[in-house]
Amino acid sequence: MTKTIILYHPRTFHEKNYRYYYIPYSLLSLTTNIDLQRYRLHLVDNNVHRRADWSSWLADLDEPPLCVGISSMIGAQIGDALAFARAVGEVFPGVPRIWGGALPTVLPELTAAHRDVDIAVVGQGQETFAEVLHAMMAGADLSSVAGLSFRRDEGVHHTAPRPLPDLNRFRPFRDVYHLLDVQQYVRVDEHINQRTINYHSSQGCPFSCGFCSEVALWNRKWSGLTPDRILTDLEFLADNYQINGIKFYDAEFFIRRDRVLEFARQVEQRRLDLRWAAAVHPRNLDRLSDAELALLSRSGASRLLMGAESGVQDELNLINKKTDREMLLRLARRCAEHGLVASFSFVTGYPGSTGAHIEASLDFAAELHAAGPEHEAKVHFYAPYPGTPLYPMALKHGFVPPRSLEEWCDYDYYYITTPWVDSKYEEQVRQFNEAAYPYLHPAPEPDATTERICPIIR
Repeated sequence: MTKTIILYHPRTFHEKNYRYYYIPYSLLSLTTNIDLQRYRLHLVDNNVHRRADWSSWLADLDEPPLCVGISSMIGAQIGDALAFARAVGEVFPGVPRIWGGALPTVLPELTAAHRDVDIAVVGQGQETFAEVLHAMMAGADLSSVAGLSFRRDEGVHHTAPRPLPDLNRFRPFRDVYHLLDVQQYVRVDEHINQRTINYHSSQGCPFSCGFCSEVALWNRKWSGLTPDRILTDLEFLADNYQINGIKFYDAEFFIRRDRVLEFARQVEQRRLDLRWAAAVHPRNLDRLSDAELALLSRSGASRLLMGAESGVQDELNLINKKTDREMLLRLARRCAEHGLVASFSFVTGYPGSTGAHIEASLDFAAELHAAGPEHEAKVHFYAPYPGTPLYPMALKHGFVPPRSLEEWCDYDYYYITTPWVDSKYEEQVRQFNEAAYPYLHPAPEPDATTERICPIIR
């Protein structure tokens, strides 16, 4: 007998500065290690379904679910996740609500202690969630399942940490895309192509940038799919959904030089009509030769996102970026020569920074933006994240962290969250971003009177 499982992705309100939402791989990745014959799945993405109240939908289910999985990042997404978890608790008292994603990974104690959380998955969830399902079906204790935090009488209990798994061990995405309405996530991207979709080919990042939440999430570990695995998925998307653009959502697509060059060679050899964009650390891009950059361009590379981070060398040293202005300017020129759009992201307002530092970063961002005909630049305010190298320094400089999940809902790096940055810079940065970055104008909201109903996936 099959058991029902609900997987819920809250609305990404914190991405309100972007026009689009994309496939929720935080949910889809779980299904790559679940027995699809044994469980009946509801994959609910509230970016698509846009329900404010899920109580009636839950009440109409044929049976109570075995459990509910909820993915959430830090920020306004938490509010929608809490509302859904509360509705589950009211309609199905006693059904476990299992939270995963960046939020419980970075804040396991705070997450697991919340009344609307029964179990928190810490770290990558494919193996952990599958083992939790097995334990629930067997009526076994969860203490033997690695990567969990949950309440017990004496407080929050944490099981052993789980290592980052090899992603190639799991079912390919092409075998689970049918669990979603993929057409809902196809987008026009002026720097990629007319039918663009997102894709995750790796998890983690070995770099240790002082402000970056990736350090807290993965502890500098990395796992990536092989080029053949990636291309087989992309060919499936092209054949079945006419996809001709791929936006890699990896933290860093270029971790392994041999992997990205083999990917580019295979795209060229297979003559795929494909354009793609990805993130790259400036150092990893700088070590590529002109011939290798030309190969990337021939393979359809169109837009490379780079963390420039600051126009002040002392700040680059502070965050352990191991780059400099000369390298970034060189990369801006080289990208332009090879027809690649360079999209530079900046973080400003680090602990101890001054208004002069912010002005210097804005000036340098403008310089990089002007170094190529279509280059972009975007500036964020530094937001202290627990577990990152700079977090203790932020506390010493007077940052007072939120004390509850509800307070973490208001966390947004497009706004100033630290006491040492003058609020006058919010408007200045907003105006700069709107002029130098094309993705900050929201898409029209769908008709509020219509609600798509989440299908049961059998």
